[in-house]
Amino acid sequence: MPSPPHIKKPFPPVQDADTSRLIVKVQQCIDDYGMLRPEDRVLVGVSGGPDSVALVHVLSWLRCRYAIDLGIAHLDHGLRPDAAAQETAWVKGLAEDLDVPFFSSRLGTFPGHGSLEAWLRTQRYDFLEQTAAQHGFSKIAVGHQANDNAEAVLLHLLRGSGMRGIAGIPPIRGNRIIRPLIRVTRTEILTCLDRLGIDWLHDPTNMDVRFDRNRVRHQLIPLLEKDYTANLVQILNRTASICFEEDRWIDDQLAPLLARSVAARNSTSLRLRVDSLVHAPRPVQRRIIRNALRMWLGDLQRFNANHIENIAALLPDDQRHRRLHLPRRIEAERTVTDLYFRRFPGHCRGRPQAAIPAEPVEFTHVIETAEDLPVVIEIPEAGLRLAFRIEHAIAHAIDYEMVRSRGPQRVFFDLNRLTFPLLIRTPKPGDRISPFGLQGTQKLKKLFIDHKIPKPERSRVPLVIGGDTVLWVVGVRRSGLAVVDEQTSKALRIEAQTIDRVNDMKQL
Repeated sequence: MPSPPHIKKPFPPVQDADTSRLIVKVQQCIDDYGMLRPEDRVLVGVSGGPDSVALVHVLSWLRCRYAIDLGIAHLDHGLRPDAAAQETAWVKGLAEDLDVPFFSSRLGTFPGHGSLEAWLRTQRYDFLEQTAAQHGFSKIAVGHQANDNAEAVLLHLLRGSGMRGIAGIPPIRGNRIIRPLIRVTRTEILTCLDRLGIDWLHDPTNMDVRFDRNRVRHQLIPLLEKDYTANLVQILNRTASICFEEDRWIDDQLAPLLARSVAARNSTSLRLRVDSLVHAPRPVQRRIIRNALRMWLGDLQRFNANHIENIAALLPDDQRHRRLHLPRRIEAERTVTDLYFRRFPGHCRGRPQAAIPAEPVEFTHVIETAEDLPVVIEIPEAGLRLAFRIEHAIAHAIDYEMVRSRGPQRVFFDLNRLTFPLLIRTPKPGDRISPFGLQGTQKLKKLFIDHKIPKPERSRVPLVIGGDTVLWVVGVRRSGLAVVDEQTSKALRIEAQTIDRVNDMKQL
């Protein structure tokens, strides 16, 4: 294993022509896709291999140009215990030499079900996302390069993918994960590191042909380059770039139809309006279904083209009340008006089901005065409706203990002690509540942790706010403010109900 690099002083100007061309290529890629903005904090995933080592060095050279800060994250995959400690120490030494913060973790044992390769990928991105969130990094940079992209295109072709798969590895995903080396070949990277005398670690698992990607890398691509075209990597990357641009353009054109088609969405269910889709061409139906599922689930892992085709086949009227069982404990049902997807909780083949990420959302609703009551507010982003109404003569009609204590779906407040306007909005950093029955205040972040609400779902939990005070974290906990007592003459009753349940009742 090479010894750690020792770069204890600022990098000298890059004079090597090949390295200069590589840096210009990376700059152009960053600029073309708007990967970086001034004051971005970029967490770089570094395994110690040549790609990630080159990536962190190039970004170090470009730090001043883009006015960014860097950090290094290293994950021990647990595949080679004998070398893991040395590799972690090596990458930590690299972080120290570059004068950037270092973060590391180690994976647990593979559960033994499904694809090891897919499991490692999921765990790796989970680690990067969690580290970035905990330490305030706005971007995550990973070292995928042009050869990786060519391999991905071939793998997707072999699995029967459509345009989205042939588009390869996206240069930027969710405006958060960036791949600045995606236009640079493996040969260019190795040449750069060699010319500059920069060490890197060799990972023998990259030679393990049990992994599909390694078989494509070491067996299929050399065969195609030898017998068909030596420019295979460039050709596949050009094809991927064309497909990526066209795929993104088609999504932009269909965005209004996607918005019309999604009737409701929350962490456990998704409804698509049949009337928005049934007369659309089949390619449009497939794309809207795919994009809606991806928006709901965060990704389409374990879904293939046959699953999407079978879902689209439920759209005609003669398919009413048919159901499909899909991956990840999801069931699709054709109701009278909708395609209804529900996700069942529990375990899958003896292992806990992975949490499904959801995109952060933002919503705001206002009730200006008590004269605006009663009112029902639909919050499709949370899959809820909130009903606000006034209860009179409450002192004689309602048990005090019941209305004082927190309830998951219904709360009461003394109307005369409330400050209007009432605001219903998404949580924000720094929000606090004075929980009923407790002294002092508590950060909502801790409240969510205590109630085991996953991070991706927290932005979907509505807050009811009076003045500038959190009255109710809907479905979680009420505050100790404006409590109903013997002096209460009017109470505000707020009840939360899932939109799905309301729609189900309408269809009975």
